[in-house]
Amino acid sequence: MGKDCSLDSVGQNYNDHSISPILSEVMEELQRSVMSFPGLRNDCSHSQGARNFGHSSGSIDFADCENIYEANHSSEPAKNSLLDKFEEVLLDIERAIRASDRGSARMAREWMHEAAADLQDLGAVLEPNLAASSGETGSDSCEDCQPSTSAAADSGGQADLPSEATEPPRESDASTYLADSSKPVTGSVDEVLAQNDRSQNTVFPGENTDRFGWYGGRSLAGIDRPTTPDPRYNYLMAWNMVYPEKGKQANPEARVEMQNFRTYVHTKDGKWLEVLNQNNSGIGGGLSDADFADMYAVYDAPISNSEDGVASFKAPPPGFNFQPWINGRGGFDNQNIDGIYVSGMVRSDRPDSNLVIDQGADWYAKPDGTAVGLENSDGIGTSNWLRLSDRWQPLFYSTVSEDELRRNPPPGIVA
Repeated sequence: MGKDCSLDSVGQNYNDHSISPILSEVMEELQRSVMSFPGLRNDCSHSQGARNFGHSSGSIDFADCENIYEANHSSEPAKNSLLDKFEEVLLDIERAIRASDRGSARMAREWMHEAAADLQDLGAVLEPNLAASSGETGSDSCEDCQPSTSAAADSGGQADLPSEATEPPRESDASTYLADSSKPVTGSVDEVLAQNDRSQNTVFPGENTDRFGWYGGRSLAGIDRPTTPDPRYNYLMAWNMVYPEKGKQANPEARVEMQNFRTYVHTKDGKWLEVLNQNNSGIGGGLSDADFADMYAVYDAPISNSEDGVASFKAPPPGFNFQPWINGRGGFDNQNIDGIYVSGMVRSDRPDSNLVIDQGADWYAKPDGTAVGLENSDGIGTSNWLRLSDRWQPLFYSTVSEDELRRNPPPGIVA
C-alpha cells in the first residue's frame, strides 16, 4: 500500500511539533482551499521540489507517490500556474517542518506564515471570492512575518530580529581597529579589481562545493551575465557566504566579525547611490545547507549587532555555511542602473579560524516577501574568496567595468 500523501496525513503526522497550532490552522485552510482544485488534494500531483516532504520522524514521502507533477503538467498555462502556486505552499510547509526538526521554532512559524500568505494567492486564483471573504472575516495578513532566507534571503531582512535569532550585544576588543562608520571603507581601484578578477582567486571554500560556479571566485554579472537588472527587478540585497577553507576544518570556537558594510548602485550617468548600510539596519542571516540542498532554507543561528556597529556570529558547523546579509533590500530605478558595488570590513576573532568569505548580491522584484522563482529574484554574482584572519580586511565586490572604476571610483576608493 502506498504512503498517504493527503493533506489530512500532513496535519496528523506533525501534530506534536512546536509549530502545530499554526500548522493545524494552515492545513485546515489548505483543505478548504484546494477542494475545488481537481487532482491536487490526494494524488500528489506536484513538482520535484515538493516531493521530499518526509523527515526523520514523519511518514510523508512524496517520492513514493505515483502521480507526480511531470505526468500531470498541463500544456494549459493557467493550470500550470495553479500547480506552481500549490507547490510553493507545499515547499513552505516542508521548510517549516525542517526548521522545527532543527529546533528553529521561529523559522518554522515564519515559514508557516509564508504558507498562509501563499494560500491567499492560491485561493484568489481558485476562487476569486475567497480573498474578499477572507478580508471580511479579519483574517491575519503576513506582511510582517516573512521568513529569513539569501542567495538567498526571503524576508528582506528585518533589523529587529526576534530574540531566538539574536545574541546580546558583545563588547568589542578595544585594541582592534574600528572603521569610521560615518565614511565608506577606503581602498584602491587595484584592490577592488584584485578581489573581482577570477584569475586572482587564491583560496577556495570546502564542503565539496567545487561544482558551483562561485567556487572558483568571481561569478555571473560581468562574466556570463549582464550587469544591468532585468526590468522586473527594482531592489537588491547584499549577502555573504562563510565556509571552512578547502582542506581544513573550521575552528568551532571562532567568530566572524563584520563592520561598515555598504551597498551602492552605479547609474548610467556616472553617479554612485547608496542603497544599503549596515550602520543603519544591522546584519541578519543564518545557516544554510553547505550543498544548498534546499537553496532557500536558512536556519536560526545567533547574530550579535553591537553598539559600536560590529556584527558577529560563530563559525558554521560541519554541513553548513553561514550567510549574513545587510538587513533590508535597497531600492532603485532599474532603468538607470548598470552595476553595483559593495564594501565592508571583516575579520575573525582568532588567527586559526580556517574560514573564507565572499561577497554576493541578488536582484529582487519587491521590497519584501519570498525569493522563490525568477519572478521574485535572481542572482547578481559573487566576488573572489577572502581568507579570514584576526586583522580587519576590506571586502569588495563590483560589477562595474575597470575603465569606469578608474574613471569614476566608488565612494572611499581612489584610482
